[in-house]
Amino acid sequence: MMRDRSKRLRRYAKRRLLELRYFFVASVDRTILFFAPKPTAGVQGKRALIVRLDYIGDYLLWLPAARKMSQKLREEGCAILFVCNPAVASLASSENLFDEVLPLERKKFSRSIFYRWEFLRRITALYYEYAINPTFSREPLFGDSVVRFSRAKNKIGFWGDRANATLLPLKHSSRWFTDLIDTPADSHELEKNELLLRHLFGPEAKPIYGAPQFDLSSLRNFYLPEKFAVLFPGASWDKKKWPLERFGIVGKHLQEKHGLHVVLLGGIDDQLDANRIARCLDPARTVNYAGQTSFEEMTHLLQQAKLVVSNDTSAVHAAAACKVPCVAILGGGHFGRFLPYPLRLADDLLLPLAAYSKMACYSCSWNCVKPFQDGAVACVAQISTNRVVKMVDMALSSDFAAAQESMQREQLEARGSGKRDYGSALFASFLPSRRAQLAEGSDSLSAPKP
Repeated sequence: MMRDRSKRLRRYAKRRLLELRYFFVASVDRTILFFAPKPTAGVQGKRALIVRLDYIGDYLLWLPAARKMSQKLREEGCAILFVCNPAVASLASSENLFDEVLPLERKKFSRSIFYRWEFLRRITALYYEYAINPTFSREPLFGDSVVRFSRAKNKIGFWGDRANATLLPLKHSSRWFTDLIDTPADSHELEKNELLLRHLFGPEAKPIYGAPQFDLSSLRNFYLPEKFAVLFPGASWDKKKWPLERFGIVGKHLQEKHGLHVVLLGGIDDQLDANRIARCLDPARTVNYAGQTSFEEMTHLLQQAKLVVSNDTSAVHAAAACKVPCVAILGGGHFGRFLPYPLRLADDLLLPLAAYSKMACYSCSWNCVKPFQDGAVACVAQISTNRVVKMVDMALSSDFAAAQESMQREQLEARGSGKRDYGSALFASFLPSRRAQLAEGSDSLSAPKP
């Protein structure tokens, strides 16, 4: 009891300190913005600013909408500046969707007043017709601040939720937008992205699905067996990682029952984990490239695989876009928001099969109330090896489509118990805004184009 109370007090104190920090930085930004010269409309031509600062997995989910957004904005004669996380800068440049890609280093932006000022001065030097923040879980100190400094005629974003900020900063930064869109927090990211497109450009605007595009001539050649499956043991948070010995059991199953080689992939931080898994497997049928590939090279390797088995990370979304069968090991922190995919997208993507263990505490935003098990959160640790092996067999079967539909229906039923948080209840009295509501099974909007 005392431990739980102490944990709650620490969490409360941390939130209040973050709020104080936010309002201090926002006041400094206000002073800077007051003295910054205002650009003249039309002198440099029409421009649009898009700000998305999250990581590769989120970018891959947004990429189909980004293609259509780029197409529509260029039809209106807009040059597009894309402000992004450095991790996605090369990928964002590869498809020629944006006229300029400007990486923002988050740590320096939040800690160095000089870097912050130089970056924001570059933003405010140009006039923008549109400033768009397509991130649902907004961050007032980051993406919202860049939108604020754009001084754009139309500043568009989502009402969002409190996953990345507390209530007061979100209320305050909501005033910087001219238009905020309302949608359930637990609707899938692909649905949110499609809603934003429809709100901006009308109901005919549809995402353009397909594998990420990049210059193959710039990629290194890697030895690959004729038939292989990929194991991807990494995750953005180590508590979301399925225990390594279970990956080893799945790898053995792939080698012994299905006759496949196993290729291990991951980032530099995943090398030790991949080495431990490799020791559980037949060395003659195991290839370990963890930490040795760029994201573009990893995606090129995934495209040639028979199957991908991965934690909930970017590899799952890359496999779906490349239409490679995938089994995703899924916890409940954001169940339904990133995985499983909506069944109606089965014609555009090869929907991953999600292995999960349903718990009453699902949709907790990873504020886990259960003790960790085997170094992972309880909802991940309780996913059995037998469950994953069964899905692997289904994914490699000749009737994968039927298996996919059956599993997706089961997963969508599990989504029904999740929380549905409409941001408007939190912010409705703070900003008069046109608002769109995503209606299930309908492309109609309750709000006009901005």
